[in-house]
Amino acid sequence: MRTLKILFYSFLRLLRLIPKDRYKQKVLKHLKYSVPVSVLAQKVRAIRPRLEDFDQLSLHRADKEVTIDIIVPVYKGIDETLRCIYSVLRHDSETPFELVVINDKSPDVELTGILRHLSARGLFTLIENPVNCGFVKTTNIGMKLHPGRDVVWLNSDTEVYKGWLDRIVECARSDSRIATITPLSNNATICSFPRTLTENNNLLSFSDAEIDRAASVANAGVVVDTPTGVGFCMYVRRKAIKAVGLLDEDRFGLGYGEENDLCQRFIKNGYRNVIIPSVFVRHYGATSFGENSSRLQQALSTLRALYPCYESDVDHWVQRNPLAGARMNLELELLRGRVGHVEFAVNIEQSSGGASTEPCYCVSYEKTVGCCTLFLKITEEGNPVLYLDKEVYPNVKFYLESDFDKFALMAGFLKVAYIRIRLSGEIRNRVLSFLHNANLETSLGISPEII
Repeated sequence: MRTLKILFYSFLRLLRLIPKDRYKQKVLKHLKYSVPVSVLAQKVRAIRPRLEDFDQLSLHRADKEVTIDIIVPVYKGIDETLRCIYSVLRHDSETPFELVVINDKSPDVELTGILRHLSARGLFTLIENPVNCGFVKTTNIGMKLHPGRDVVWLNSDTEVYKGWLDRIVECARSDSRIATITPLSNNATICSFPRTLTENNNLLSFSDAEIDRAASVANAGVVVDTPTGVGFCMYVRRKAIKAVGLLDEDRFGLGYGEENDLCQRFIKNGYRNVIIPSVFVRHYGATSFGENSSRLQQALSTLRALYPCYESDVDHWVQRNPLAGARMNLELELLRGRVGHVEFAVNIEQSSGGASTEPCYCVSYEKTVGCCTLFLKITEEGNPVLYLDKEVYPNVKFYLESDFDKFALMAGFLKVAYIRIRLSGEIRNRVLSFLHNANLETSLGISPEII
């Protein structure tokens, strides 16, 4: 029952149909082992670049024809907005693009002045709405600017990293039926990392750039179909837009549910919406256009009327958790990055509740190997599970009754050479049986020594 309630509130948050504060309150009420409220409430603040930082940027001159617009609607949040723009311009790409910033009649006079100054330098195209139009209409204005180009919607409270756009475009080129592409983020509902349907603010002891780099290695070429994209950062194919039309301004007004509606229209016309876990984008939070509970409820009612199966499709997707393997791969790559690309020894021992699981170096059999410890714990339901670190690596866990292939994946990923079982009695036998069922030698061609 607790899990169903969590899924229910998480689904409402996915559609932005419940305010963030209420979502945290409801979910934390049903999570006995969750992160403390103080951690969830902690905001990772965007560091505002100086104007001198922009002066050091070279003007974006495309040698090839520009085929994609990056559209950034702006209203509030001067620090986040400038950080977003700076990150796009700083991390040049092989893909020619035009950055289109749309000022939706921002009340921030300083922000408006800086945008005009930077645009006058030729760093990006600036459009200024004469009146406040809201996110949906503003995004449509951007998509109408160049009718022959694909687009990327990028919230003004995001930050991107080296190679992000090239990886997205590479995915788009892999299948012409892909209409939308959404990357991973710390705060993007079903695309969130490390915990799904959660705002992960500063939970990992890695920089965002480190996470993105690890994602590009661990999940290269991985594509996961989804009922909906998430609009914080979403590629949209122009051919698909021409097939189904722009965002529905009449039904979805100033926002909420607009990208869900568009993605459902794409599916009805034979297109795919996908998530690529090879890209990670920081999302600082809803600083630009705010939230309104009445519009949230209206959007939910509209979506239900238009797509009766949408809620059940999303619920089924969430329960299947098709990104679980990609999240684990990413965490393992982050772990491997801490100790280098060497063979690993895995220790399996009883959980003591407070033992450190930081990766370390250890000497074994006269050679240096990476070392990590998997702790065994019995869940409330009586199922034994091996886990690495619930806070730093929450996706690296293995149920002894079922996760044979998943453990084999980890063993191959880390090049496990030795497995030390520091257990006794029946539970040791169950772990040995688990390792036997993982069938590492047959599936991966490796035969780690079990001690």
